[in-house]
Amino acid sequence: MKCWQFSGEPSPRSSLESQPNLSESVDSSATNKSLLLLKGGQDNLRVLGTGWDPVDDTIVYEVNLNFSKKKKSEHLSPNLRAEDVPDHIPDTLTKRIVLGQVMRIYDPLGLVCPFTLRGKIYLRETWSLNLGWDDPQPDHLREKWIQFFKDMFQLEQ
Repeated sequence: MKCWQFSGEPSPRSSLESQPNLSESVDSSATNKSLLLLKGGQDNLRVLGTGWDPVDDTIVYEVNLNFSKKKKSEHLSPNLRAEDVPDHIPDTLTKRIVLGQVMRIYDPLGLVCPFTLRGKIYLRETWSLNLGWDDPQPDHLREKWIQFFKDMFQLEQ
């Protein structure tokens, strides 16, 4: 079964929630199978790993910034929101931490490349200081990273 979504139409998830008795119809099993093929949330769909809002026909970028520990490759805390930065950024930023955050930016189309390039330039500065993986970064570089993480949330707009 193929699931098609066209520009200008609401997501089948949102239309299903707006019509509660649709699940009682005869072809509800086909609708449920179609919904399993669609990835993403209620407001947008996932197309090739990138968010897409079919109503506005726009690409949507979602920021995944998380500094919490991992257990079985899952973060223990939820992703940070814009208002959480800079309060929830660790006091000690290391090469390992910042590399992990920059490499989490998934951009297969290269649309946010001008932004990620700035992060990669900061990574180059980190390497040029010959710091170890778990050595704290100097204050001037830490301030650049905090500003970088703040600016990440502008990508959602």
